Amino acid sequence: MSSETQERVDVLRVYSQNVYKNYAFLSLLLEDLRDSYDIIFVQEPPWVTLRHTVSMMDREGAPVTGSPTHPAWLPVVPREAEVERPRVLAYVSTRLAHMRPKLRTDVLSHPDIILLTLWGPAGPINLMNVYSDSNGTAIKFLDNPGLELPKLGYMGGDFNCHSPLWDLTRRGNPSTLANRLDALVLKLGLEVRFGPRRGPTHFPANERGRPSVIDLVFLPLGDTESSVDMGFRGPSDHRPLLTTIPLLLDLGNAKLSIKEDSEEEEEFLHLIADGISC
Repeated sequence: MSSETQERVDVLRVYSQNVYKNYAFLSLLLEDLRDSYDIIFVQEPPWVTLRHTVSMMDREGAPVTGSPTHPAWLPVVPREAEVERPRVLAYVSTRLAHMRPKLRTDVLSHPDIILLTLWGPAGPINLMNVYSDSNGTAIKFLDNPGLELPKLGYMGGDFNCHSPLWDLTRRGNPSTLANRLDALVLKLGLEVRFGPRRGPTHFPANERGRPSVIDLVFLPLGDTESSVDMGFRGPSDHRPLLTTIPLLLDLGNAKLSIKEDSEEEEEFLHLIADGISC
């Protein structure tokens, strides 16, 4: 499967937001962002019964669960979604299908973490979407000494921990989880990045709760070319983080092709047909 289309990708545009399990809102985002973003990272996605299939065990049929889909996007779903509701999802624009997006279950497998790799002419581009609950489940998993992660070009999501390191309104010492997260990203060669409109990202539904910064983006140390900003949150209680990562990769001159009738072609076609699940 070879492509002769000349296409130039100068940047990756990443949209990341906790959508508060809102199906209608996520459906709207998939339509509205189809031309303006390349990757959507979702935290706390909706996970509902979409339809029922024929079942010998259930007269009503076996439920098929999932989140919204859209023809402009390739869904990336943690493998654990088959047995446990995922707390992260990703959508990759079909414009990037030739970059062979892959969920890296060979590195990690967790319902709260997506490690996504795209292949470009300069090599792999690794991006991570994280939802860490108030117990720090994902942070603790990533901080496991036995886990070997590849070099990351982006890590973002809802980390659910407070620190004056990223929240200017926070006083006192960082929480234990925040210290652990800070040490982890330093070990990974990353640093927290803010945009020109720095401010709260989470606005609790409880009026007594105060806005805070728990949604974060981490980029490689010394990266002065990428940029981060915040968008409008809509019906969610979290503001989205908008990241632009320059690539300056001329895909037209690259040998981004898959050998015809190969196992690699078969795998790629399955990804397109069924969504990326492995």
